[in-house]
Amino acid sequence: MPLEYIATACKLKGRAVQVALAIWDLSSLTKSRTVALAARHRDVFGVKRHSANRALRELEQAGLVTVERKIGRAPRVTIDKKFFPR
Repeated sequence: MPLEYIATACKLKGRAVQVALAIWDLSSLTKSRTVALAARHRDVFGVKRHSANRALRELEQAGLVTVERKIGRAPRVTIDKKFFPR
């Protein structure tokens, strides 16, 4: 995980760091920049749904990720390619 990614997430409000870590963990497991942030993975990091949604907005505004949202589905999160060298 690039230091710039985590350092930026640390400066954000709320549970942004936990959500950033959850995203990066899923990304390393799937070896993909794009992951679905499912409830079971959020729970591992102690983040509730509404907190995760606020954190995703923070991460998005900081330029760390882009998020695709669909009603009834887990958000699909893509790590910005400058942080994902693969």
